[in-house]
Amino acid sequence: MKELPESERKIKNNIQISVVVPTYNREDAVKECIDSLVSQEFPKDRYEIIIIDSSSTDSIKKFIELSYQLPNPEIRYFYQKKEGMSAARNLGIAKASGDIVYFFDDDCIADKDCLKTIYPAYDRKEIGGVEGRIAGYYSSTIVQKYGDYLFLKTNVKPGDLLPDMDGPITCNASYKKEVLLAVEGFDTQFLTMEDLDIALRIREKGYFFKYMPSAVVYHKQRTTLKEVLTRAYYFCFSGMKLCCDKYPELFSVKKLILTNGVRILYKIFTYPYVIITVFQAEDKKFHVCKPLLDILVSMCRISGLVAAVMYGIKYVNNDSNC
Repeated sequence: MKELPESERKIKNNIQISVVVPTYNREDAVKECIDSLVSQEFPKDRYEIIIIDSSSTDSIKKFIELSYQLPNPEIRYFYQKKEGMSAARNLGIAKASGDIVYFFDDDCIADKDCLKTIYPAYDRKEIGGVEGRIAGYYSSTIVQKYGDYLFLKTNVKPGDLLPDMDGPITCNASYKKEVLLAVEGFDTQFLTMEDLDIALRIREKGYFFKYMPSAVVYHKQRTTLKEVLTRAYYFCFSGMKLCCDKYPELFSVKKLILTNGVRILYKIFTYPYVIITVFQAEDKKFHVCKPLLDILVSMCRISGLVAAVMYGIKYVNNDSNC
């Protein structure tokens, strides 16, 4: 992936952060996302917002043109054919004017201090990226609370480096632009798990990732059990299977299936203890339902891996993927 010529990138020397938001047919959601980004407690002339529209059929372009007639922060809109999130983010990288590229999903709402928190976190040259905290947006149902649980990071303290094999989740992830260019952006073969793939490649260059939970993004979690299970299935079908092929020294389909199988058995055998301790739980319904959801998610992950093998899903080594 190559950086666009200066004349096309419309570089402004004072831009420090380029916020990139890929979107597809989510006009209502992206409105709230843009509103939260426009309201950041960060100098308005020091950041830009880049919207990458992957062939939406709604009126998002017209909405942006009519609603955001602001000199700063500048909102830049780009349209491209639908090729997946990796391709959309790569276009955002190429168009970015800032030294830091900050990715959000279009169904996320940023806390007003996100940019103010992220920018000074790049205080060491070996910091290649910074991840903020992902919280639920008014999560009230069991399914939404389970989505919040999946995003929890309990193994790292604020300001510390993320553990090995961990990287920023791209609904609240920033990277140095020079680092993204050095690894040639996101691998477009990955329809899911592209954030894990790029994190591994960035680590290979000697960089690390910092965790800054005070940079909070509120994520609109899936509302139905079907959505959660479908996501778990496709994360393995079109994501982890490719990771196993691309990084055989790190991942194995057999080991992943075995790990999820053991997790299922563990949840089944320890469920009586969950029932016994339910009265000690703050949220009794979630306490009882969480292990059952863990079992279903693990089953879907196994199904996704098995289906990927059966359908011949494979990673193809090709320098043009990025």
